[in-house]
Amino acid sequence: MGASFTLGFAFGLIGFASTIGQIVALRELLTVASGSELAVAVVFPAWLLSTAVGTVVGGRVPALHRSDLFAWLQTASGPILVGTVFLIRAARSLMGIHAGELVSLSQILPIALLALAPFCLISGAMFSLACSVLAARIPAWNRSPGLVYGMEGLGAGVGGLLFSLVLIHRFNSLEIALGIAATLWLSGFLLLQQGRGFGWLRLSLTFVLLAALGAALVGADRLDRATRQWQWPGFDLIESRETIYGHIVVVGRGSERSFFENGLWNFTVPDLLSAEESAHYALLQHPRPERVLLLGAGVSGSLAHVLQHPSIHHVDYV
Repeated sequence: MGASFTLGFAFGLIGFASTIGQIVALRELLTVASGSELAVAVVFPAWLLSTAVGTVVGGRVPALHRSDLFAWLQTASGPILVGTVFLIRAARSLMGIHAGELVSLSQILPIALLALAPFCLISGAMFSLACSVLAARIPAWNRSPGLVYGMEGLGAGVGGLLFSLVLIHRFNSLEIALGIAATLWLSGFLLLQQGRGFGWLRLSLTFVLLAALGAALVGADRLDRATRQWQWPGFDLIESRETIYGHIVVVGRGSERSFFENGLWNFTVPDLLSAEESAHYALLQHPRPERVLLLGAGVSGSLAHVLQHPSIHHVDYV
């Protein structure tokens, strides 16, 4: 594989991983924020701020070490993205926010800043380092930021399309993050091979990382379920599913089953109080109800309460 192709692939991967990582982090933080748009308002400023700081820091690295550092950062950014997912899922427990409790701005802001900072700082630093690496490889090229930005933008576009059309339909957030981590590791490994003094230490560390990522990919389902349980202390996690619209979980306590979408409560089964109120309050307004149209609420047991009224002889349930 040519050095130019490897370098171009690495530059495009900055935008590719950043876009998919941003979407994954936003979906995870929406669950933490119980679907509140507050998460959107916090994620993007936190992401841009941390990336900007990383860009400034990356530009101050001595020229002698920029090429190797770029390769190492790309190798390390994958596991850090996976760690970001873990940290977001553990955030409610770490901050003492109970399951089903709504989070405030003062809570979601530090969660977003602390969780996103490591990956964004590295992503920003890699952009600055990429410009320096390209300028060193092609001394006559005086517009390296433009070329790097173009490659990054191309990668970001491909990442957004791939996530929307393929990834979100087939994989959960953790599996996507692990796949991106493996891709980043591969790119960093290829760059390290081309670097100076590629010795046994580099080879050993990269293969240890590969083994860890491989093991995580194999056990991704169990790992996803275990980390999702962190978000529901005091409940048994019965099922967890990703959809293109959000994340749905079913948790249980005793005989009750509660359904949440993006961390926001939808309904509980059985829910005796809601079933009684939705059926009897309305039916008692009529002296002798006979025909009833019931829209929804059947899952909570409302239909059974409707049928307790002896005068009713026909029910249409939608």
